[in-house]
Amino acid sequence: MSKHTTIYEEPISAQGPRSRDRPLLSYKAAMSKYAIGSDGVIRTVRDVHTADFADLVEQCIKTAEDPEACAKELRGLSYFERVDRWYALCELSRYGATIPVFDDQASAQEYQRTEERRKADV
Repeated sequence: MSKHTTIYEEPISAQGPRSRDRPLLSYKAAMSKYAIGSDGVIRTVRDVHTADFADLVEQCIKTAEDPEACAKELRGLSYFERVDRWYALCELSRYGATIPVFDDQASAQEYQRTEERRKADV
C-alpha cells in the first residue's frame, strides 16, 4: 500500500480552486476496495460494518494535512449510506490523509500482517 490511496491527482494543498472538480476514484471502484474491520475480517468498503468504517475515517482524519478542516468536511455523514463512504474516501484523499483501503484482499492481508508484526515489536 502506498502512503496515500490516490483518489485525486494531488492533495488539497496543491490543487488550488478546482480541487472538487473530479475525483479519480469512481463510486464503483471505492465500493470495491478492501478495508480491515475491528474483528480483523477483510471486507469490501461496500460491506464493512458502519462502525468500523466510521472508526477508519476517524483514524484517517488524524493523518490529514489539516485534520480540523477535514473533520469539519466529514461531519454529519452517515456511513450507513454507501455514497457517504465514497464521499469520505474522496475527501480524505483530498486532504492528504493516509487511507488504509486496498485494491485486493492480498494487499489488505499483507498490511494486516505488517501491522501485527509492528505491534508485536513495540
